[in-house]
Amino acid sequence: MKLLIRLIFIVTIATSCENKETQIQRFLLQGNEALKAQDYQSAEYYFQQAITLEPCFADALNNLGVLNFEQNHFDKALEYYNKTLECKATFLPAYFNRANAYYESKEYYNLYNDALYILKVKPDTTAALTLKGLAETKLKRFDEALGTFSKAIQQQPNEAEHFVNRGTVHYYMRTWPSAKEDFKRALQLQSNQPNALNALGMIASDQNNYDSARSYFEAALKLEPNQPYFLNNLGYTYLKQNNFEKAIELINQSITLDPDNAWAYRNKGIYYFIKNDLKNSIRLLKQALDMDDTVDKIHFHYGMALLKNGNKEEGCAQLKLAVTNLEQSNDEVAKLCK
Repeated sequence: MKLLIRLIFIVTIATSCENKETQIQRFLLQGNEALKAQDYQSAEYYFQQAITLEPCFADALNNLGVLNFEQNHFDKALEYYNKTLECKATFLPAYFNRANAYYESKEYYNLYNDALYILKVKPDTTAALTLKGLAETKLKRFDEALGTFSKAIQQQPNEAEHFVNRGTVHYYMRTWPSAKEDFKRALQLQSNQPNALNALGMIASDQNNYDSARSYFEAALKLEPNQPYFLNNLGYTYLKQNNFEKAIELINQSITLDPDNAWAYRNKGIYYFIKNDLKNSIRLLKQALDMDDTVDKIHFHYGMALLKNGNKEEGCAQLKLAVTNLEQSNDEVAKLCK
């Protein structure tokens, strides 16, 4: 499951009559036009020309960050956003954009701090509340995240995305009725909301209703064909119904489309566990855990693979983490690790 985030701020300014300023502003405007056309090479040229004339020109530095962000060069984007804020510490668009880059770089504490700064300067900014809630979710501060997303809903009660985000927190907390209520509300507001359909499919999967889950995932894929998370989740339903050939086909397709999808590596690890290839199962489950420890039941599956491979100490340590993270009941783990 992937929470929703896309808050990019490209800065534009008005032209001036002064010669140097006119040149700088012309380069900025030319860079913006190139950026909108996704002509990244030209955009970078124009923005670099602007900062050659004025090395601390925050508008161009910020937009260089956006340029790199859009190409998934998150480390480079962060460099430019940091430079922007060194030059102009109160430049709010750079805080929003840097928060985006922190999210993609999995720097959730930094994301949280930037969201707090924005809310301090602009209290109740809904976009900043979303960023704060995303950080709290990733940091497993679920009660706080529920409160944050609820506040966003109060401010924008007709925005489906807020219900999807709050429903996702309920999903992680295993409060299924509340999760379903939020996802269904999102679909009432936006009937073609693919993330809500995907989330309802995940709940159906967790409740072992795989035919229903598959219907939800297929509906989501009609709206967003080849979406890697939806493909992976559909593959999981086939995996649970022992259609291993179709399952691994979809899971591998998901990984090809998005090599950073930790959920797909988890599912591939489960596939190898079922096939009794414990070496590959442990490798893939460990990879998924290292990529994103919020992946559902990752500690449980990794612990089970270790346990089956004869590593009881480390396996039981993972299973105990599964209890802590509400992935498994304490009684079930106690039986396995007695």
